[in-house]
Amino acid sequence: MGGGIKEWPQDERPREKLLNQGAAGLTDAELLALIVRSGDPTTGQSAIDLGRNLIGLGSNLRELGNADIAELTAIKGMGLAKAAGVKAAFTLASRFQARKLERFDRFTSPQQVFDYFHHEYRARSISLHCFWMERIASSDAFRFPRAPSTKASSTPARYSTRPSRNPPPR
Repeated sequence: MGGGIKEWPQDERPREKLLNQGAAGLTDAELLALIVRSGDPTTGQSAIDLGRNLIGLGSNLRELGNADIAELTAIKGMGLAKAAGVKAAFTLASRFQARKLERFDRFTSPQQVFDYFHHEYRARSISLHCFWMERIASSDAFRFPRAPSTKASSTPARYSTRPSRNPPPR
């Protein structure tokens, strides 16, 4: 679409679209257009055109969020004020996502655990290995020493079928 956004039909303008349909109904370029607020009169680009150029800066929004001011201002039509607004919006979103648990916050689902820790650990390479060993009754090597007992038992005194709370000494 050519010309400024003010010339567009009202139902296609990003701000009106947001007010009528909600933010989820906007494309990434339209959301960025609301942040940069205006196009570039020297190049004739609309704010949405600038939003599309910003998205083209990286392969995804995360890369755009990690871009520095110099990379943002390298886009024709992006001055310091617009670049600062984009950087501020991504920084604010990052702070919101990284908020710490409050005193009475509780995880009630695995999705909440993922959502909370995903932001902090997504850029790191982490390996987590969990092993769950069931008691193997056929091998004495995997039996745990039994706590001393005064009761008579059919199980030999040095072995127990129950794991100890403390690991055996090495």
